Amino acid sequence: MSGVTLQGDWTKWGRALRKLAAHDFKGDHEVIGEALLADSMDAFRSATSPEGEMWPWLSEATLAGIKKGRRRQILQRSGRLRKSITRRATVEMAEVGTNVVYAAIHQFGGEAGRKSHRVNIPAREYLGIGDNAQAAIDDVMNRLQREVGL
Repeated sequence: MSGVTLQGDWTKWGRALRKLAAHDFKGDHEVIGEALLADSMDAFRSATSPEGEMWPWLSEATLAGIKKGRRRQILQRSGRLRKSITRRATVEMAEVGTNVVYAAIHQFGGEAGRKSHRVNIPAREYLGIGDNAQAAIDDVMNRLQREVGL
C-alpha cells in the first residue's frame, strides 16, 4: 500500500480540540467586534482606511458645492454614515456594518447618480481590519492557544 502514515501521540491534540469545542467564543467575538468598530471610527478621524491608506480628497465639483462655513471632512457632511456603524457578536462571529443605503458606494467606490448626472465616486474604505482589530485577534488567538495547551 502506498500513502502517508502519521504516527505519534495525538492525546495533546485531542485535549486541545475538546477544550476548543467547549469554549464559548461570544466574549472573544465581542472584543474583536469592539476593535473593528474602533478601527472604523479611526478611519473617519484620520481619513484613511483601517489598513492605513489615505482616502482620495474631495473632488473640485464636491468642494464647489459645499456652502461656505460647512465642514469639508470626507464622508462626514451630516455624520449619518459614521454614526450608523454598529457591531454585533455571536458565538459564531463578530461583524461591523451599517444599514445606510449609500454606504457601499463609499466603501467600494463606483458610479452613482441619475442618468443625466453620473459621477465616479472613489472607494474610501471605512470598514476593515486595522491595527486595533489585528491586535485583538492576535490577543484572542494567543490566549486560546495557551488555554488549550498548544
